[in-house]
Amino acid sequence: MTVDRRSFIQAMLWATAAFFLFILVSQRYLVPRTRPGTPAEAVPAGQASGESADAAPTSRPNIPGVTSSPATTQALRAVSAEDIGPVALGAPPDDPKSPYRMRLELSPRGAAIRTATLTDYAAKYASDKRYELLQPEKGSEGPEHVSLALETITVNLQTIPLEDAVWQVSRSDSEEEQAVRFTLDVVDGEDRPLLRMIREYALQPQSVESGRHDLAVNLSLENLTNETLDIRLAQRGPVGIRQEYSRADDRYVYTAVSPSSEADLPKLNGVAFRKIASNEKALTEYKRDSGDHFWWHGAGNKYFTFLTVPLDGADGERPDCVVQADALDLNRKNESHTGVTTRLVLRASVPPGGTWESAQTCYVGPNDKESFLRESNADYARRGFAEILGVQYGSCAFGWLTNLMVWLLDGLHKAVPNYGVAIIVLVIIVRALLHPLTRKGQINMVRMQERMGKLQPKIEQIKKLHSNDKVRLQQETMRVYKEEGINPASSMFNSCLPMVIQMPIWIALYTSLANNIQMRHQPFVLWIHDLTAPDALIPFSQSYHVPLLSSLTGPIEAFNLLPILMGITMYLQQKLMPRPQTPASPRSTGSSPQFDQAAQMQKMMPVMSVFFSLILYAMPSGLNLYIMTSSLFGMLEQYYIRKHIRKVKEQDKGAGGAGIDRNRPPRPPRPPSWLARKFQQLQKRAEEAQRVQGRRKQ
Repeated sequence: MTVDRRSFIQAMLWATAAFFLFILVSQRYLVPRTRPGTPAEAVPAGQASGESADAAPTSRPNIPGVTSSPATTQALRAVSAEDIGPVALGAPPDDPKSPYRMRLELSPRGAAIRTATLTDYAAKYASDKRYELLQPEKGSEGPEHVSLALETITVNLQTIPLEDAVWQVSRSDSEEEQAVRFTLDVVDGEDRPLLRMIREYALQPQSVESGRHDLAVNLSLENLTNETLDIRLAQRGPVGIRQEYSRADDRYVYTAVSPSSEADLPKLNGVAFRKIASNEKALTEYKRDSGDHFWWHGAGNKYFTFLTVPLDGADGERPDCVVQADALDLNRKNESHTGVTTRLVLRASVPPGGTWESAQTCYVGPNDKESFLRESNADYARRGFAEILGVQYGSCAFGWLTNLMVWLLDGLHKAVPNYGVAIIVLVIIVRALLHPLTRKGQINMVRMQERMGKLQPKIEQIKKLHSNDKVRLQQETMRVYKEEGINPASSMFNSCLPMVIQMPIWIALYTSLANNIQMRHQPFVLWIHDLTAPDALIPFSQSYHVPLLSSLTGPIEAFNLLPILMGITMYLQQKLMPRPQTPASPRSTGSSPQFDQAAQMQKMMPVMSVFFSLILYAMPSGLNLYIMTSSLFGMLEQYYIRKHIRKVKEQDKGAGGAGIDRNRPPRPPRPPSWLARKFQQLQKRAEEAQRVQGRRKQ
């Protein structure tokens, strides 16, 4: 079987394109599966774990894990206070030197968080507006949704809604902390006091160097009767987290649990917003009767996260009060990702005249691995917050390689103050490490071309003798290759090996750029203001969706120059690759097949360069900078390698013209390589297929 060099290179290029296409598709449609033992299943409305399904729903939306009794639902009610409007907690809006790392806007309605703003991060590059992590979302029915609202409370199987109840507000500020307290009373049908709920938000000063972004949320239930109260409370999670990536939804809902036999670290399960929004019912992430221990849950995007950690006793994790945790879409709309949040169902038994307390600590900040693993933040490491980054990396990159890229870039950034320069230095390091492979591959390619040129007369003779028998033609051609020790496929593979090795590096670099909070809004030079976003030389006033093109690039929001320059450098680098030469043979009436195939490959290069430019058009500018710089250094590297080859050939003229192999001693026979064995297997299959085809024609 003759080796179709063009087909082989085409297969390599298309495989590369398919790989990048898979990355794009997987980001949009593939999500991590739920952890074994906690299957994603729809929870029947109004039915709790281990409870009867006969309980009828109230007029409010049904809460998984909470049961209501229709006969006595209206017997209990919450005593609402006057709505005084939002209450601010934390950093003032115009104080960059504030000791608080966030600013909260608390709502008396539902004792909830209306907005949460991170004071250390800008919403956009060079913007004075701070990053708003949580914000209200308009519900499909009724009022807007806000974060951490207490939705319903069930007292002795009697459920009342709390989301619209207005709590009394009081605050107590000191140098050590700012605190806001909400109070709400529940009475029976005769207005007799039944239960008093007190919810307190407390925020302490925290330095930037500490890497901490903590918010304390405490809840106490006071039994005002002479009976034991069995209580279930539904608490909503974070709402309004924005999508950071324009090409695909980068938001996830997280749940961390651990089996009783693995109490040291939790296991994290991440579910993408798009998966939740495509389900009409709640996605159960944790049930207490599963035997697992609940640690924490929350939601976030690729840069920022809001996590809720219920505590038991003196900051102990895995409290027994958590009955169920869900990820769900409050709006129940398949076409919309708004309203996606989490929900906790807490259970309490309050003795007569007694008090039940529940403490929660919330992490409201960036996905910063350094902060998560810092020795001073031992609780972050113990709770496994850093596992969030692994979920964001997805299934398309090796986690260890992505972590290595982040470590290298952060380390280089300590030596050079510009992340763009750090990327260029990283290119030099990778190129230097791959130089022996690149040099060997190109020399082997030239060597094979010379030897193929010398064999061309024999190949032409075989074609004339067996022009009507393709099977025999392939057998004789392969026999000549084998006698001369030539394996074209292996040579091509060796020449492409440096690029193949770099592809996982590209993916890991893309993942690190897309998820490294340290690189967010980091500029390079000139118009490149953010290495984690497209370079946007000329921003457009609106985004455009171009048919077919937008399926590769996403919405067109600006004219990006860097991917175009990257495509040009890739094309020029391919142009400098060694090509077969036409053998000067009296038997040859025209150019050799290798020369024709190389010419056809030259025609394909512009197409492939344009294709890669489109795929990477809306990718982070740091990734395009890396590939473009790598191509530029590759061109320089090829120039010196080819200069070395020409020097060897010139020296060879005075040594009898033995070619680049003149100093190579004859190789002893050695067993065929894995690639050669695969090549032989393909040859046998092709020969057998041709025999079958020939018999059918007869």
